[in-house]
Amino acid sequence: MAAKPILKIKTGSSKPDDFNSTLNGSTVVSTTGLTAGELGAVVTPPNYAFYIGNNSGKAITFGAEISIDDTLGGNSSSDYKLPSQKALKTYIDQSIGGPGSSEVKITSRYLTDDITVSSNLQKIIPFDTEDFTVNGGVDELTYTPGAGTFFNYNPNSLNLLIIYQITWSGFSSSTSSAYASPNIVKSSWIQKVGADVTNLSENRYGFKTLLLPPLQLGIAGSITGTQTGSAIINLSQDQGFWIYVQNHGNQELSVSTRGYIGDQQTVNFTKATRLQIVKL
Repeated sequence: MAAKPILKIKTGSSKPDDFNSTLNGSTVVSTTGLTAGELGAVVTPPNYAFYIGNNSGKAITFGAEISIDDTLGGNSSSDYKLPSQKALKTYIDQSIGGPGSSEVKITSRYLTDDITVSSNLQKIIPFDTEDFTVNGGVDELTYTPGAGTFFNYNPNSLNLLIIYQITWSGFSSSTSSAYASPNIVKSSWIQKVGADVTNLSENRYGFKTLLLPPLQLGIAGSITGTQTGSAIINLSQDQGFWIYVQNHGNQELSVSTRGYIGDQQTVNFTKATRLQIVKL
């Protein structure tokens, strides 16, 4: 009867060292590591793995534990575990929001009442009314009604696509709205604030400046001015943002909830000042 072959695998608690032999004269008395083609395995937790020795006596990893953890280890990720297809897809869908994922989160809000902005004043726009959400909205953000502030108080950072639209009311007269006047200059931007944000001017995103049409409302060809901006920003814990506007002139104007056109001041569109946030 032929003898059955025996497959021997060296076991241990860590990756095998490079092969080395100890001699007594010309006699090998002990060895460490794996010879060429010899197998080894780590069988004690937490880093299970298979190894094979190459021609240089180095242990090459060729097998590892299959993990179904769909957080990919979280803050304790390992170099010795391979995620399953399902775990990897779930992580991408839920944590990154890949194309076609059901976990893409969107929040859309708009200004409810006109806001008057005095001359040379910066003002935060409150988007107090929710328009719609996708998958519950970006619930990792804390919004403060009336203040117009959005903050991330969670330990995980957020990557956000922010898109805003600001509509200014038209001029009531043409006496101070000439192109040579700063009254027609209006700016808006996304202002990042919070922990470790020390220089506000370096943390302005999606900055836009608009030259408002100087024609007063009630004259044919008059129109309210609308400016839009967008940016991708990262918010760490205790960081946030708001939408700032600035009136550079000496005439009060309003950030409006409606856009108007023509001498009859026809409403062109509503929800004219709005904000949309997408978690990436």
